[in-house]
Parts: sequence; C-alpha cells; structure tokens
Amino acid sequence: MVDPGHRPGGFFDELKRRRVVRVGIAYGAVVFVLLQLADIILPALNFSDEALRPFLIAAVAGLPIALLLAWLYDLTPEGIVRTARSGEGRGRLVLSLPRPVALGLGVLALVAIASGVVLLRPGGAEGAVAEDARVIAVMPFLGSSESIMAEGVMDLLSRNLDGIGSIRTIDPIRTLGRLSEAEQAGDIAQERARAVGALIGAGSVLTGSIATGGGSVRLSADLVATADGRQLATAFVDGPEGEFFALLDELSTKILRIVWRGDDLPTFDVASFTTDNFNAIRAFLEGERYYRASQWDSAMASFARAIDEDEEFALAYYRFANAAGWGGSFRPSQIGSSGRIDPSAGDLVRQAAELAREYSAGLPERERLLITAQWLRANDRRAEALDTVRALVERFPDDIEAAYQMADDTYHLRDEPSGLLGRPLEEQLGLFDDVLDKEPGFRPALIHPIEMAFAAGRLDLVDRYLEFLRTPNPHPLDEAAQGTYEAALDALREHDVFGYARAFETALAAREQTGFVWQAANGVLPALLIAAARLDADDRDELIAYLTDGLDDLRPETRVQRALMAADLLIAGGRGEEALGLLDAPSVARLVGDQRADVARRAAFAGLLPPSALEPPWARVGARALAALDAADAGALRAALRDAADPEAVADSARRRQLETGLRPFLMILEGDTVGGLSAAEAALARRAPARGLLDEALWFRWAVTAVHHRDASARALEALRPPWRGSGIYEVGRLGLRSGGLRATGAADAGLAEASWCAATPEGGYEGVGWARALDARRCTEADRAVVAEEAPDDGG
Repeated sequence: MVDPGHRPGGFFDELKRRRVVRVGIAYGAVVFVLLQLADIILPALNFSDEALRPFLIAAVAGLPIALLLAWLYDLTPEGIVRTARSGEGRGRLVLSLPRPVALGLGVLALVAIASGVVLLRPGGAEGAVAEDARVIAVMPFLGSSESIMAEGVMDLLSRNLDGIGSIRTIDPIRTLGRLSEAEQAGDIAQERARAVGALIGAGSVLTGSIATGGGSVRLSADLVATADGRQLATAFVDGPEGEFFALLDELSTKILRIVWRGDDLPTFDVASFTTDNFNAIRAFLEGERYYRASQWDSAMASFARAIDEDEEFALAYYRFANAAGWGGSFRPSQIGSSGRIDPSAGDLVRQAAELAREYSAGLPERERLLITAQWLRANDRRAEALDTVRALVERFPDDIEAAYQMADDTYHLRDEPSGLLGRPLEEQLGLFDDVLDKEPGFRPALIHPIEMAFAAGRLDLVDRYLEFLRTPNPHPLDEAAQGTYEAALDALREHDVFGYARAFETALAAREQTGFVWQAANGVLPALLIAAARLDADDRDELIAYLTDGLDDLRPETRVQRALMAADLLIAGGRGEEALGLLDAPSVARLVGDQRADVARRAAFAGLLPPSALEPPWARVGARALAALDAADAGALRAALRDAADPEAVADSARRRQLETGLRPFLMILEGDTVGGLSAAEAALARRAPARGLLDEALWFRWAVTAVHHRDASARALEALRPPWRGSGIYEVGRLGLRSGGLRATGAADAGLAEASWCAATPEGGYEGVGWARALDARRCTEADRAVVAEEAPDDGG
C-alpha cells in the first residue's frame, strides 16, 4: 500500500536510491585495476597486446549488465533482495546469501577466471606461427647473375628464421645433402624442392632468387607447403648492394609477418654480421660454397678476398682459419692489399683466429661461441674449446657444425693421443656417428671415423662408413676419395703385394689433390704401411722395389713419399742402415729434410740404429736409455737418467722432464719392483698424450711387451700389442723380430707377426717363458699352432 504522505522524487534521485551510480563507479574502478594488472601479467605469460582486447570488450559489455542488476537488486546482510519501488517497504528476499558467502563466491569466480586464462593462454610461441610454417627448409636461391650466392643466402635466411617463435629451420647442411650439384647452385624446381622438404621433415620450403645490377639487389622469396604446394607467403625487397644483410632481415620480416599469428614480430640479426661491403659478402659466400665441397685451398682464397675487401669481417677470418686447419694452403699473392694475415709469419690458423675474435663483438651468440672455441683451439687450449662447444651444443642441439666441432675436439683431445690403451673404438666413434645421423652428407664427419677404423683394422667399420660415399651420382671429390679408400680396403682384405702396390699408387695420386681427397690419402697410408710390414720378406722386398723404382724421374713430392714409405718397410724388416742410405741418396736427401731425422729417431728408439747416429742430444740420451732397458742393464739405464737430468747434456727442460718421468718407472722394473714400475709407467704415459712424441711411443711398446707377462696387466697389454698399430708400430715390428732370435732370414718371421709362427701362449693361457714378440698373436692361435711353436720356436730367454 502506497504511503499517502510520500512524494516521488526525480529519476536521478531514484538512481541514487537504488545505488546504481555507486555500482557504476565501483565497476569502473575495478575494471581499471584489472586492466592495469592484465597489462603487467599478460606479456609475462607470452600474450600479445591483442589479448587485452577481449578484456576491454567484456568490460564495456558488462557495464550495462552491472547497472541493470544494481537497479533491480540490492545486496543486504540477509542476502539478495529485490529493490522496492519508491514508497514501498522492504523488497522481497530473492536469495538468502550472507555477505561473507557472497564475497567468497566472488573470490572463487576470480580464481576460476584466472585459471581459465592460464589454461587457455596460447602455448608460448607455439600458437604464433601458421602450422605449416613451423618447420621450414630454406632452399638455395637462384641467382640470375650471382649463382655463387645461392647457398650463402640459404644459410643466412635459415639462421635468421630459426628459433623465431615456434619456427625451426632445417640445417642447410642437411638440405644440401639431399640436393644434386646443379640444385645446390639454385637450379631447383619447386616440385623437387617440396619433395626434398618432405624427405627431411619440413612442413614448408622457402625458395627464391637474387638479382643484382647497377649497384642494387632484389631478393624474392616464396614459402610453400610441402604437402600440397599451397602458397603460404611471398615477398620481395629492393635496395643498394651495400645494405645486403639489412635487406635479408627485411625479407625475413616480410615473410614472417604473413605467417605470424600476433602483433609482436621479432627482430633479426643477420645485419649484425659486421660488413656492408657487397664484394666482401660475395667473396665470403663463394668461400662458403668451396668450403662445403672440402675444396679448402679455393675456400681460403675466397675468404682472403673477403678479408681484403673488409679487414674487420670476423666471419671471413673464422672460415679462413677453418680451411687452413683442414690443410688448405695458398700463395701470398692470394692475399690482397690489407695484409692482415701474413703467410710468411707462419701459423695461419692462429693469426686468423686472433683476428676473428678481435672483430666478433657484433656477432650473434652462436657465431661468437664458435669463434671463441676456435681461438682457444688455436692457442693449444683444446680442453676449454671442448667445454665451449659443449655449451654451444646444449644451446643449439640441432646445429650440425657445433656437434661436429664437439666430436672433433673430443677426438683430438682424448682419442688421437691415447697411445696403445685408448678408449673402445665404438665409444670414440659415437659423437661422429651422432653427426652423421643428423646429416649423412656432412663429409668432414667421415674423415676421422674412417681413419680410426683403418688404424684399428676394423674393415667392417670401414665398409660401413664408405656407404656414405657410395651414391649413384657422387660429387667428383667424393668419388676420388672413395676410390682411395676402396683401393686400401681391397689391399687389406687381399694382403698381397699387388694389392698394396695399387693402393699405394692410388693414395700417392690422391695426395697431389686437396681437401677431402688429400685427407683420404693421409687416412689410409699409415694403415697400409703397417699391414704391408706383415708381408713375408720376399713380398716386402718386391714392394720396396716397386716404391723405389725410377725415383729420380718422379715429381719431388711423390719421390719423397715413396722413399719414406720404402724406408719404413726396410726398418720394419730390421734394416735401419739401408733405410737411412735410401734417404741419403742425392735425389732424395735435399727433399726429405727434417723427416729424415724423424725416421732415424724412430729406428734408433727401436734399437735398429746406434744412438750416436741421432741429433739432437736429448734423442741420443733417449736411445741410450732404451737400449739399456732392452738389455735389462739397470746400471746403464741409471747413467742415462743422470745425463737426462743434466742441463748441459739436455738443454730443453721439457725434454728433461719427459725423459726422467718416462724412464724412471722402467728402472723400478729392472731393480725388482715390476708391478709398481708397470703401474707408474702406465700412469705417466697416459697423462702425457704419448702419441705426440716418438720417445713416448717407444716407451708405450716397452711397457706393453713387459706387462704382457704379468697377470694384472697382461690382457690389456696383449690387446695393445696385437696388430694393427699406429705411429711407430712398424718400427717395433723390426725390433721385436730381432729380439726373438735375429730371424731376418726366415721369411715370415722377418716381420715378426706371421700368425702361426708367433703363437706361443701355453694352453693354460700363461706367458711364462714366452718370447716378447711371440706372445703378440697368442689369442689368434689354435692348439695345433701352439704345438708347432713349442717344438720349433727358438728360445730367446723369455
């Protein structure tokens, strides 16, 4: 019932009575606070500014709803009531909900909203890119006038786009491994590009072209889906040649703007590659192409031209050092007027690495780490270099170059100098296998594994690695390297003089080439020599005659290599004086140089030449000590150690330490402490990376032939002594053959390793009373072999 005394007020009085104005002000204040919080929180949750738009829309849409509810209802301590009309008493109770409960429900609603925001937010960068653009294979760009730049632009765009949001680009090395030589130059049809992209797991392929002229350049690109050929993006940029890197960044941005799902476009950093000289860029990209093909001489010449154009071009110095480290060489005339690298100063790798580091400040993280590792490596800090590339691999796990550098540093640091007791071969090969699993066409990762497989006599592994080269249409360099490896593999399987002659001929011809082919020759020659030393005396003499026939008519490099190999085989037969006579012949002596001294030292350390024939003094002292050790003359060894500690006798302090720490454990053995001496010798030699020094190699063999008689070390020693060996192993063949009774006239025993005649272990597996050399092949022997040896082998006193 209406109160007759009541006089209705105006509309604004009614708004005030119903608290609509108060609710509107409170609503606006709450929305303002929430929007401020969202502006802080959403970017931290990987939201773009676009994510604020739904909040604004919801806030505007919610205002009239809030005002309407305020007009109709009121919140009281008893609950929610319908607002009474003016003049009426208390409104009807709608929902009995005490104020604390209502506030609690409001908090729960806010928590639910926040949880929904977190759960429904875009998954980081995953939602920022179109689906098919998340894995991109960049193809070589077709260059209308600059075909040499095809691969370079491919590299730079791959680097630019990789890691942007959820984008991952296929490593260019993998892509190139699936393309033919013509396609690598940019001559690739889109259908073929899509097929290659699908093969390597790309959702899309980026193809394009480069056009230059009149000091300007145009870059065009198309991104298409591999599955159905849909055009995902197309873009082009024009500009001066001097802004080439900036144009690549602009092209990357245009492509990304089309496939990006959001407003926050990343920035690119190819323009930070420290040069704007287009001639330097052209020469650098040309060098990259030569470098991929393992044509290191040509690569060095190209990188040198890039340096000449811009002497602060850090990446050109870095690649120059890489190519030089692989054995590349070039004439001083190939360096232009800048003169920053001086060929006459020696150590080109260190010079270039220092300059790369000097100018690397503006480079991206990946390139800075690679350059830092290279600088450490060039300064004999390979362990620190290995730590650096490990960090790089953790940061960029799909980077093939980084993974290869880690494998290569591990090889040179732990595997190459591991002496007779290296890590198991499969373990040594593991890191290289990881690289080849990522990219079977990455040739540098094949070189050391094939070398190790040949050195270990694991022809099955050699055959497995050669499968990477046995392709229908190999690159000419791959074909030449494969021919070198295959000839050596056949020779080792056939083990006859004709096979070795063919393999030596092939390898020597390969040494006259560069790059991958030159490396193949270096990888097979040591294994061929050590295996050829096991031929019987007549066959070995025939091979020596083949190597020395017509030396005077050969090219100087070939003449030297043949003479050195023949000398090695002579020494393996215990004919040290003949070997030095060959190297002293007039047509050879002036060419051999310091290599003659190395041969003489190895022969003397094996007891095949008198110590007096050696220079410098430390080598004479070392040979005297080894001769005393072989004669079990503790007094003579003690005297040699005194001379080794005398600065007047051995001026080089490093050599004095090497002699003392290497020889003193063997004096312990001669004085009766065999177990302690063997343990001390093994520890000292293992710490010193023995394969780097001729003396330590000789000491390793003395350790092994002594340890083979002792239960604690016999298994390791016997395994170490079984052929094939590395380094001076063939010289030790000659020494051991002589120790076993001077058997140079008995054919197979001349090499010390004929399988049946050297089997000597007792049926019980012991080695007591067994000659040093005759224990070598005990594990290969049959019971019948042992019976023959027991009756016929000469007694050399064990």
